[in-house]
Formats: sequence, structure tokens, C-alpha cells
Amino acid sequence: MKPALRLRTILNSENPKMIEIKKNLSKIPEFVFRNNLDKFIDS
Repeated sequence: MKPALRLRTILNSENPKMIEIKKNLSKIPEFVFRNNLDKFIDS
């Protein structure tokens, strides 16, 4: 899946874990977030 599409899917998710991640997104530099996207998803 394309990272942007995948990211959009995650950000639109109502999964409680994803909601928590969304709350913390503003604290995470974009490049760090991109590099750790898979870890967020798989954890």
C-alpha cells in the first residue's frame, strides 16, 4: 500500500490505539513518524 494512502487509512481509523496515536502526532517530527509507521501499525 502507498504510504500516503496507508497513513490516511490509519488517521481515519476509529481504533482506540490509532486515536491515541493521533493525539500524539503533533509531538512527532514527520520524518520520525514516517520511519516508525510500520512499528506503530504492528505494535
